[in-house]
Amino acid sequence: MPIMFLSSAEGTFNQSAKDSIASQLTDLGAECERLARTEFVRSTTYLHFNDLPVGNIYNGGKRATAKIATLLVNVLEGGFDATAKEVFIEKATKILGAASGQEDRVPAYVIFRDVSNISLGLFGSTATLEDLRKPDPDAKPI
Repeated sequence: MPIMFLSSAEGTFNQSAKDSIASQLTDLGAECERLARTEFVRSTTYLHFNDLPVGNIYNGGKRATAKIATLLVNVLEGGFDATAKEVFIEKATKILGAASGQEDRVPAYVIFRDVSNISLGLFGSTATLEDLRKPDPDAKPI
């Protein structure tokens, strides 16, 4: 149930690309975190797009001209091991590159933040990997 924040310059991703990115990153996150494939668990994965004004993105001390993206991925500690993070970074970068029309060197940072279950709540209580790997089969999607 990654909670992700994707920041990029306005216009980097059109609405269709955003829809595709959201679906693909949701599937990729569930795969890499080894989550149950239920509609409830799928609904616990969030992706927030932050479209920033073009003049507000800099790299190397100058206004950016490349289609730069930064993806911050918040996950429960232990949900992604080192191999899963490497796989996620590689595949997520390809997803972002394809969606923005870039295929060679895609200027995308993918940053993981591992959060302890005591620091993450859902529905008024803390969440655990066990809740998401073996959810109540009758749990309704959010």
